[in-house]
Amino acid sequence: MNNAIRTFRGLVLLLLLAVAGTMASYAGAPNAPKDLKVEDKGGNMPHGVLLSWEMDDNTQPFDGFNIYMASEITQTPSDFTLRDVLEMPSDSLGNFPMDEFYHFVYGLDKGDYSFYVTAYNQDGESAASNLLSVSIRGNDWGDRIYITNPYLEDVVILKGSLWQYDVDAETESDEVTIKYSLEEAPAGMTIDENTGLIEWTPSVGGSVQFRVIAYEENNAYNYADAAFYLYVKSCTERTVVTGLVKNKEGKLIKQGFASLMEESADSTLFGNPSFTSEIHNGEFTIEADAGEFKLMIGAPGYKMMSTAELINQESVVLSCGDSLYFEVELEKENWHKDRIYFSTYPTDEDLKLGVNSTWTFDVDAECDDDQIAIRYKLEEAPEGMTINELTGELSWLPTESGMYYFAVIAYDANGTENMAVMSFTLNVFTCATPITVSGTVVYDNPDGASELEPVEFGYAVLMSADVLDSANVGHKPYYSNYAEITNGEYSLQADAGSYYLWFTSYGAFEEEFWENAYDFDNATIIELECGNSYTFDASVAKYTMPEYKTISGRVTDEETGAGIGQALVAFEGSNDKNQKIHMIVLTDSDGYYVAELDDNFEYIAQASTTCWRPGVNHQDTLNLYIPEYYNDVTNISEAEVLSLEEDLENIDFALAKSFDFENSLSGSVVDGDNNIVSPAWVVAFLVDTDKDNQDHINWGFTTEADQNGAFSFESILPGNYVLLAFPEDIDLAPGYFVENDFASIDWKEATKVAVSEDGTIAGKTIKLQKMEDVKGIGIIRGKIAKKGKKGIGMVEGDAEPISGALVYTIDEAGNIVEFKRTNTLGDFAIENLPNGRYNIVVDKVGFDGLSMWAEIDDNNKELDVNTMTLNESSTSVEDKIFAELSLYPNPAVTTLTVNLGTLNSDAKVQLVDVNGVSLYKGTVKSNENHKIDVNAITSGMYYLKVTIADEITVLPVAITK
Repeated sequence: MNNAIRTFRGLVLLLLLAVAGTMASYAGAPNAPKDLKVEDKGGNMPHGVLLSWEMDDNTQPFDGFNIYMASEITQTPSDFTLRDVLEMPSDSLGNFPMDEFYHFVYGLDKGDYSFYVTAYNQDGESAASNLLSVSIRGNDWGDRIYITNPYLEDVVILKGSLWQYDVDAETESDEVTIKYSLEEAPAGMTIDENTGLIEWTPSVGGSVQFRVIAYEENNAYNYADAAFYLYVKSCTERTVVTGLVKNKEGKLIKQGFASLMEESADSTLFGNPSFTSEIHNGEFTIEADAGEFKLMIGAPGYKMMSTAELINQESVVLSCGDSLYFEVELEKENWHKDRIYFSTYPTDEDLKLGVNSTWTFDVDAECDDDQIAIRYKLEEAPEGMTINELTGELSWLPTESGMYYFAVIAYDANGTENMAVMSFTLNVFTCATPITVSGTVVYDNPDGASELEPVEFGYAVLMSADVLDSANVGHKPYYSNYAEITNGEYSLQADAGSYYLWFTSYGAFEEEFWENAYDFDNATIIELECGNSYTFDASVAKYTMPEYKTISGRVTDEETGAGIGQALVAFEGSNDKNQKIHMIVLTDSDGYYVAELDDNFEYIAQASTTCWRPGVNHQDTLNLYIPEYYNDVTNISEAEVLSLEEDLENIDFALAKSFDFENSLSGSVVDGDNNIVSPAWVVAFLVDTDKDNQDHINWGFTTEADQNGAFSFESILPGNYVLLAFPEDIDLAPGYFVENDFASIDWKEATKVAVSEDGTIAGKTIKLQKMEDVKGIGIIRGKIAKKGKKGIGMVEGDAEPISGALVYTIDEAGNIVEFKRTNTLGDFAIENLPNGRYNIVVDKVGFDGLSMWAEIDDNNKELDVNTMTLNESSTSVEDKIFAELSLYPNPAVTTLTVNLGTLNSDAKVQLVDVNGVSLYKGTVKSNENHKIDVNAITSGMYYLKVTIADEITVLPVAITK
């Protein structure tokens, strides 16, 4: 599964609506947005405010929306400034299928604000929407109030007895004083405003609902509330009403309900209905209390009947300990006179059975028109299921477990359109007795406390990992079963099979899969077998609200140093749970910007002016600058990753003017089955050019593929390019375009694409390879660096780090299992590797490739390959020390083969142990397969020192026996 579940904590900072439409000509500015309102605000939602608005169906095409804000309650236009821009996709012109839009304005301080929204296109900006004023809490969660015991489970109290309940609310701030109050409470109920103690002696029986508010004494914006439910009962003895329900023909009514309805003089007591029971095969049993009630009975296809109609009484009077019995007849609905309707319905138990057990159910349909002859048939039924055309009797012998969807149609045999349809969802289990899955869920223990704190509330969810034959079943259930986690414990029942076990909550803890995984790709599949019980315990991290840090800087013209107004600064965020976040801010008229971002994510920042924005002199920035990533690179793989341990300042961008060429290069990104790959980034590396553009050799343009996987570069330097595609899908490996073949992981094997000054090149399809799905705990880490044009492999001493290098791990079968990009320090860490031997392949445009073998085993789960240095590529053999390195097998058993590729001079090699004792010396010639006999050397870790000219390279060698 490709990240079926990507859960987010916190609200999404920008809602990108990716929709399709047809291109249309502009014919004036759009209509104004309407019905601007607040979807979520105040209370314990401190980040900001979620706005929504609508657009008329007949509006002109629009490119996006401007959100204007004032930091006060006002209607004066000069008080408002442009706060955010919500950009719509470029293909949203014309028949735009959406009419409702959302935008979250985040990171606002506590206080009052006003908003309005406009729409824009290239012909101008619309009039303003309605003005909206709102008060919000602000972005500080340190003082958040929450109620720790907001649930009462089946609480029944006696009339005339004192009931007490101590509501407990907490906050992490020592400066917040919590007070308590009641809303919608019954007469006589009180709460201590300082302690939260509720006291009540009810004088009337019935159901009661009320609310408790816990609030900050001097801040109405900071509060929490909870609804509570009680039932006040008069009787201590069992008081019951039973009965038998038939129709006028004397047939038992199989499904329906029976209720005792109580009307209380106290309007705060809810008694509608007070007591209810299902009718099953004509029988019902209502557990009741003393009082005067109306008896109401109903069933599908029948009139709902009350006490007077059923038993010729105005009401049913019950005293404590009474046991009353009624036999009643229901009349069919008159409006069914000429319509077919079903009169029998399956219960939950009717829809469950075991494999190889015959399932039967009698479907009954009726019609009051005697001229209609009812017949039955199946639709989308599983193979082997039958239905009696005349009687509606269903029969089936399932041979496979699963969830089966089908429908029964009752129709008029005379050929009219009169019919009724009933859908079924039938659960077929492998096990005769359900399997019990249970366990405990506690919070992580970072402080080493002796007792682990149980999770107070959440859910344990089993999601099926099996794939069944789609010809026989609709589909396997996405989740098979779930259970509440209460006080750290859960228990649920399931069928045999393969499952993912997911622990989730609404803000209590960080949701995760068993065991210790945040997505399907890294989750452990559990296997359940009939006749067994299973225990799966989990330790989860407490959920903490994110803090927001600011990133600020300026976007300027590289040539003049002048600020660029209305430039876009985009932040692409990701975290270790494979969650993504996207945000865009605009620069002011002097090129300055400020962004507030969730500190749980790391970000790549890009500045551009390629999207049109309404405003003064907007055409001066339209497509005139090359997009740039921080820090001073145009290749996304070399972009510096920003972490938010603190506020960041001076994150600046100096943009270079775009080139003035009438050319383009386009294509698409697909997988091995030619499915669209989106989102994905494509980098075009200039690898050959004329002498005037040598400064841009190995320089990369970056663009993002759209929702159709299509990418396009325009106005780029003429020359030869190689194309590298980065997918966001973690099942696919990045690779370089190769004509009519899978993408290569070696840039030197890529097909070069020649771009002229005014040429148009299209149809270049980058077909990415699928990576092998593996799970383990092994880690290979290291650093990639360069050291002039000398040295390759693992070099002792300092070396200049290489960012954006691709490091692949390839198993012995030749499958790519994982890749990483090096950061600005040249570091990489490839995780989740199972035991095995892996070829570590390093690739970077402009450098000669490097590969070496490494092994993960039970004794060495973490392998540090130290610093691996790459040789800068050159077309001159004389400039190379050695371009390629081959050292195999590693680990070696009897013979170690060394090949250093093409050499300018012979190399000296020396095999030494960890103490520096020399075990072998020799000379390796250019392109020679030099063999070293290690048969007499004991198992262990050794080093091969390669000396060429004045450069020493050290390579690890493992020897095993």
